[in-house]
Amino acid sequence: EGLSVTGLNGANANKLLSSLPLFAGQTPLLSTCSFTSFNFNWDPNLTKGLRVLRLGGYFNGHAPTLSALLAILRECPGLEELSLRNLSEGEGDGHNGGSLNGSGQPVGNCVAQPATVRGCVGSGGSSASQSALAAEHSSMAGNKTIVLPRLTSLTLYYASPAHSLLPLLSLPSLTHLTLAFLQNVSSVLQCLYNQALTKLPLKTVRIESCIFNEITFVNLLKRLNG
Repeated sequence: EGLSVTGLNGANANKLLSSLPLFAGQTPLLSTCSFTSFNFNWDPNLTKGLRVLRLGGYFNGHAPTLSALLAILRECPGLEELSLRNLSEGEGDGHNGGSLNGSGQPVGNCVAQPATVRGCVGSGGSSASQSALAAEHSSMAGNKTIVLPRLTSLTLYYASPAHSLLPLLSLPSLTHLTLAFLQNVSSVLQCLYNQALTKLPLKTVRIESCIFNEITFVNLLKRLNG
């Protein structure tokens, strides 16, 4: 039911192990999974149906792409805890860090789109770049927001994919959130605000070593009755 794997030191050893199918992809009773610096080829069949997923210690070319993360999450509709720690952006994925403009407002604006993708599109770029980013998010999410109805705990700690991942998720049961070392999280807070317009039962929010627009943060707090 539980699995914890830490990658071996040395590129050759990690490459050898990652080329092998872990448990032949057959884990019908697996519910809790923790991987640290171990490349399991991001096979969604291996992590299918999880309640707890923790990934940590992936950098440069060894990090999962946003597409790989989304594929895994689609197969975990009953996920209750998700932790991403020390993850760089996987090769081939870009993200909008949600920087501030000259007036101190967040550049990234999350637009709620029922039955489609909630995308963070930078308002400071050209219309062509905005369209390209929106198309990228739409393609990655398969034109459908991923709903995790049971997810109560989310930790994003030095995880570069966070800015691209949050707009593509619906988290109606989220109660505990940690954001740490993510640079500017204004666009992330805006996405959470948009979800709070329907349902977002957050009880605890921890923000460490991040910057954000205070107005965006206060507006979110006003929506959090818990």
